[in-house]
Amino acid sequence: MIGFHHEKIGVTLAEDSLDPVGLKWRDKEYKITEIKKIWQDAAFTAPASGRGRSRAWWDQHGRKFYRVAVDSGQTLDIYYDPRKEEWYLSKTWGRTGEET
Repeated sequence: MIGFHHEKIGVTLAEDSLDPVGLKWRDKEYKITEIKKIWQDAAFTAPASGRGRSRAWWDQHGRKFYRVAVDSGQTLDIYYDPRKEEWYLSKTWGRTGEET
């Protein structure tokens, strides 16, 4: 079963690669046992009104997503939002291997 979230989380980063190695969600600590997938979402476009400026592709700083396995057996999708300089939990998968 998939759970959809948009909750701030605390993340511990590896010193050598700056990839996440642990996280804190709802006052519980989790160790990341595997990074399964990494992808980028540029997501900067001009407002629907047409006013404002759209950023050029080389100036985009979108969210960086990670699909990770944690020591509880769950798989989580987490992301870093550079505009807010914060980490968020996006999805939870009930058991490792349920993601598509």
